[in-house]
This record gives sequence, structure tokens and C-alpha cells, in this order.
Amino acid sequence: MAVQLPSDAPGGYVWRVGESLDESVLKLASTGYRPPLGGGGELGRAVLTFEAVGPGSVTVRLSYGPPDDPLDVTREFSFVVSVT
Repeated sequence: MAVQLPSDAPGGYVWRVGESLDESVLKLASTGYRPPLGGGGELGRAVLTFEAVGPGSVTVRLSYGPPDDPLDVTREFSFVVSVT
């Protein structure tokens, strides 16, 4: 499962998992960045790919901010994943 969120990676901001995942249910498989298609100050897209590992339910909490300070959060996004 891939999640795409607005991102200014060239500006130094990143999306990160805000709390540890229950990796017996879901794990972060990879992260990437898709640059904007047009110009004019548009944001690109962070792509976070998750892999289902086993049955269960987990809340994924993501935070957005500078990579060197996990407490400096400018945006948050969360969702629930149920694996059967």
C-alpha cells in the first residue's frame, strides 16, 4: 500500500512515522519523492510504501517537519489499516 502526501523535500522537510508501527501487522517498506509536475512553487509528493505482514489492525501516525528535529511538526496525518 502506498501513501502519497504533499512534500517539500528539496526544502528539507520530510514525512516520518510518528510512532513505532506494530511490525507484526504492517511495516514501512520504502520511502521516495516525486517532484511536482509543473512549476510555480508547487509541492512534490512524498511516497511512503507499507507492506502488510500479518493479520491485525494498526493506526499509522505520520508527522511532517525537518528531519533533524522530530519534535518540530508542521503537519500530521493518520489512518487505520486492517489486515485480514
